[in-house]
Amino acid sequence: MTRRCRVITYGTVPWSKQQRTRVSVLDIDRLAPIAVRQFDVIRRALPVRRVERKASGTLAVADSEATAEFWHDVPQVPELAAENLIAARPWWHGFAHFVSDRDRRDHVFRWEQEGLHKMVNDPQTMPEGPEHTFIRACHEAWRRRLGQLRDRASGRATGQALDFQALASREYDKARVELSRCKTAAEFRRTITDFWARGGSQEELRQRWPAVLPYLVDDTKWALGRDLALLALASYAGSRATHDAPDSTNTPGQ
Repeated sequence: MTRRCRVITYGTVPWSKQQRTRVSVLDIDRLAPIAVRQFDVIRRALPVRRVERKASGTLAVADSEATAEFWHDVPQVPELAAENLIAARPWWHGFAHFVSDRDRRDHVFRWEQEGLHKMVNDPQTMPEGPEHTFIRACHEAWRRRLGQLRDRASGRATGQALDFQALASREYDKARVELSRCKTAAEFRRTITDFWARGGSQEELRQRWPAVLPYLVDDTKWALGRDLALLALASYAGSRATHDAPDSTNTPGQ
């Protein structure tokens, strides 16, 4: 049985886009059993998928090999998870920086939502504790915010109906951008507490406030809180409240 190995990653770099260049080297030595189990859950939640283009021009996960046009969609988050688990860090560590790249962010938030939802609700990859509480608080705040937007879109208060999906999409993007732009503990604390407050009072968050407080005030932990908040947005089931199929101009990574 191989106990250690070296993984060399090749890719393109801005100064040499015409050829493949070595971009990273990982030395793997005797991974902890829990890391192996977690990565197994992650790979099952986010497998490589065969995607086909249907006659209508929309995309869907293929259920057979008999299709004229297809490719294999490779999820992005397992790469982040693998590097973190090798370094004995939480698999979601650095998620905010990871999705700062636009193409990667679009793929993660659009195509990997279902798998991330499974991961944050699996006790092996997100056990009960402050991190799980933090994500649940974000999910609950967003669920309630969607309810408020749905009431607003109905037009009952103003007499003018609005496009609920457009409202939800704009609010979602606004929350994501505001969280991504946080550069200090004070900025993050202001942003996340406002996000939670918009959803109304949460009994569980009040009861477990001391557990999540370090992610708001500790200069060594606030960035982890930002990772968790963005992970919560990316993993919320139906986060844009649309469940729309990707169009033919926004294809997943191959």
